[in-house]
Amino acid sequence: MDLEQQTDGPADVFQALERESTLTSRVIIQMEAMIGDGRLRDGSRLPAERDLARQFGVSRTVIREAVAALGAKELLQVEAGSGTTIRRPSLGAVSRCLGLHLGAGAGLDLHKVAEARRLLLSDTAGLAAERHSDEDLERLAGILKEAESERSVAVIFARWTVSFHTNLARAAGNDVLGTTIALYDDLLSADTVKACENMTVVDRWLRNLQLIMKPLKKGDAKSSRQSMRDMLIEVEDALVLTPARRVGR
Repeated sequence: MDLEQQTDGPADVFQALERESTLTSRVIIQMEAMIGDGRLRDGSRLPAERDLARQFGVSRTVIREAVAALGAKELLQVEAGSGTTIRRPSLGAVSRCLGLHLGAGAGLDLHKVAEARRLLLSDTAGLAAERHSDEDLERLAGILKEAESERSVAVIFARWTVSFHTNLARAAGNDVLGTTIALYDDLLSADTVKACENMTVVDRWLRNLQLIMKPLKKGDAKSSRQSMRDMLIEVEDALVLTPARRVGR
């Protein structure tokens, strides 16, 4: 049911707040929590400003400030004359926030991002070897087959790499790992594509992923971890990054 429809009746969605100096931040916190747990659904319309002010028990100025802040975070889509729509944060939006957070002050060190991704992916591969189903293996093999027919480096890394990693996490029975790894993939994507423009590294990467499938199928967690680790180190060595290469300043 749409939120506007929900607020037409006597039942209110939001809780009135106690009077404090941080009313705007408290409205933001409550709305972020409701977006996170699905009570405010992606694509649903937010009630009118006056209705929000009544439900929260605050002024319309507080609501206006909160909506503007949530819009800046890309959690709300504000369109003049069309109302305000709930938006779950996209991977790109979360990745930008993560990059700003990790790079605050000194700049984002991509070597550290690559190292963190390698640790996560290696253990994910090990879990996938222990927990996968036949359907998981078929899905991963299908992704590699599609990737092998693609000759665009950008598409391979933007689409198929993320897809393989996400489905590897699915095979491991842990979607949280998939989301986290996808964020690191996004942070590294531009430099990875630049490093692999001649397709040589891409072909080697695809061959290595095929090798990873062997211990996965056998349920060999130790070999799956080691194969993933070795493959990522090889790709990282090809990246055009130096110890001084940093972004986000």
